Amino acid sequence: MFLNYDPEKIEKFSNDFLIATGVEIGVCDENFKRLNYQKPSGNKYCAMIHEKEIRRIVCRHCDRDLLAKCKAQGRAVMHVCHAGLVDLGLPIMYENKIIAYLILGQFRTEESFPKLQKRELFSDDELTKLKSLYSERPIFDNEKIESIANVAMMMVRYILFENVLVPKYDPAFDRTLAFISENIEKSLT
Repeated sequence: MFLNYDPEKIEKFSNDFLIATGVEIGVCDENFKRLNYQKPSGNKYCAMIHEKEIRRIVCRHCDRDLLAKCKAQGRAVMHVCHAGLVDLGLPIMYENKIIAYLILGQFRTEESFPKLQKRELFSDDELTKLKSLYSERPIFDNEKIESIANVAMMMVRYILFENVLVPKYDPAFDRTLAFISENIEKSLT
């Protein structure tokens, strides 16, 4: 599906959300390609993780896994990322079809340092530093995460109401599909 979107409006509401909540937000299309991504500049924990390309790749795979779960279930989904933070994926639905996603997160929910899924990607010195940076992250309880998710759901309604993201139908594509459907049983010669 082709998607029309207003990059300035996406940038504005994403940045406003980030400033108001301090929570990272991304907008992805139906194929999980990022259209916009806002992250807090003070998140040293994730910044350190992202210092190496292999760890950035692990983060991207983790995000894709979250959005794939969201797509499969057709609803908002929460998970714990490889670095022990909670992320939330929310579908943006248009006429009962997912056209895009919001991804929010990097919520610290635990007091103690989490068990990293890819421990081997960190030296002992890096782990010591990560533990310190983790302790600097604010802790979000379930009520606060739920409230942020509710605000994000309001943003989804705004996105649709203001036509910030809308499917773009290509008449030529529709004609091509109709032709194929009408002629699928016929010989190619």
